[in-house]
Amino acid sequence: MRVEIWSDVVCPWCYIGKRRFATALARFAHRDRVTVEWRSFELHPDAESARLGDIVEPGDYGRRLAAKNGSELAAVQQHLGLLTDAARAEGLDVHFERVQPANSFAAHRVLQLALAQGVHEAAMERLFSGFFTSGEAIGDAVVLERLAGDVGLAGDDVRRALSDELYADAVRADQALARELGIDAVPCFVIERRDGLRGAQHPEQLLELLELNWRAGHG
Repeated sequence: MRVEIWSDVVCPWCYIGKRRFATALARFAHRDRVTVEWRSFELHPDAESARLGDIVEPGDYGRRLAAKNGSELAAVQQHLGLLTDAARAEGLDVHFERVQPANSFAAHRVLQLALAQGVHEAAMERLFSGFFTSGEAIGDAVVLERLAGDVGLAGDDVRRALSDELYADAVRADQALARELGIDAVPCFVIERRDGLRGAQHPEQLLELLELNWRAGHG
């Protein structure tokens, strides 16, 4: 059974959703028969990226989010508190006060390279933790190369991925498929292109989705 997951490494709910899906899959009786395919999605395609060495003041993330959405800062801060609690419940250490602005297109190109070299899961985890825990500027090529090196990707390969249109085209293809399927928010879990679930649902809901679709295909 094939599960496709559209996700973005600058999306906190995607980080939480990744962990929740792993929990659900571990509980699924037929997990050895499941193929998981992670697909690229840019949550903020027009975002600008901080560069290595830029100084980000604590609270900037909340202020940027409030400005972007036209929301009250107090409401955004309350939401980020709830997000932090939800992440902690999944064993994730999230610090929004450290998060730096990032356009994720380059990060997705590196993830496409990681997919080709069989270290995609590890690369996703490293970029998620770098962005949300350590406050890494993941829109910066030098930072991306260092983080990718942590999971075994060679610097030459990373630099090539950031300049080679092959990897850019792979990102665009994933996003075009998302539009074709009507996916406009992430995380989004799609099973056999016939059923889907949006948002960082709890493991119980994700497990139910897996079981229902397994029965539909093997009833």
